[in-house]
Amino acid sequence: MKKNTSKTLIIGLAFAFLFALLVLCLLKVDVGHVAPFPVAPKLGLSSFNEWARKLIGHNDTAYEISQILGIMALAVCFCFVVVGVYQLVTGKKGLKSISRGIWAVWFLYALTVAAYVFFEKVFVVNYRPVFEEGLKLAPSFPSSHVLLGITVYLSASDRAGKMIDNNALATLVSVICWLLALALLVCRTLSGVHWATDILGAVFLGIAFLCLYLLISGDKK
Repeated sequence: MKKNTSKTLIIGLAFAFLFALLVLCLLKVDVGHVAPFPVAPKLGLSSFNEWARKLIGHNDTAYEISQILGIMALAVCFCFVVVGVYQLVTGKKGLKSISRGIWAVWFLYALTVAAYVFFEKVFVVNYRPVFEEGLKLAPSFPSSHVLLGITVYLSASDRAGKMIDNNALATLVSVICWLLALALLVCRTLSGVHWATDILGAVFLGIAFLCLYLLISGDKK
């Protein structure tokens, strides 16, 4: 157990470092305008992002699928809120009736929301490569959909293994959660509504958050 904890901690710190390094690079390295957005704010790692955008392009179908998968992730969040409320209502120990695992999931959700608000409202690193209505540009780093997919679906996969007594069913649910997370990652990338570094940033931060969740939740239900 101690060995697994140390490994999770190292992985989490490594990805947190990668995220911080990526943010620094976006602020300081190869900062410039990217075609066809010469009037948009400058973008870090512009050559790489421009190359990746030309390679990936834009796909409306992938965008729509990613939107649906994002809504499904929010539904999963709601389910775990319901589970916690059920434990609280049916238990006899007040807040202590809520399991450690559920508290850890809620903490992970809170981190995800805090990251979204911080990079959306407080510290905008860069903007999307597509215009919204009224020719407005929305903050895009890190991709909130990819971050949501990693934190919600993969934590749900972990919870399934601990909360479902039937091993076959637990494995099935876990695999489905992983597939949903991967599908959201791929679809959001192919949609073209984010720069490649937005996707990378979400992956780095999501894994760091997930490792923190695993350290807090432990092996208990």
